[in-house]
Amino acid sequence: MNSIRLALLILSMYSLYGCTAFSTADSLPAVIPQHTDESIAEIRSIVNQTFNGNQVTIAKTVFNKNNRLILERKKLIGPDGKVIQTRVDQEPVIIELSILGKNCYLTFLKTNKQHQLKHAPCIIFSHL
Repeated sequence: MNSIRLALLILSMYSLYGCTAFSTADSLPAVIPQHTDESIAEIRSIVNQTFNGNQVTIAKTVFNKNNRLILERKKLIGPDGKVIQTRVDQEPVIIELSILGKNCYLTFLKTNKQHQLKHAPCIIFSHL
């Protein structure tokens, strides 16, 4: 009985590893040539959730010409309009858009966390 449990545990570990390797190895860089209201709202929602609900400014043209989004902390501006803090100690958050089959994914590079997009009409990114 113990050998059956061990075999099932090993099999499940390999199947999980296989899914992870497949999703990252076979995905291709992607872009979204034309956003819909739903696609931009979905991207903003995923990014805002990642930052604990804090509103992150994202352009309506995000991922139109590039498969990467680089988010940096906003510099603090005083009441006089001048920058208070010029040094930003946090590294930027980099998010990549990729496609696997017909599905589009946002991948946060630092954590390797992926989110499948349900409303984004993405296509394979061509560098040309």
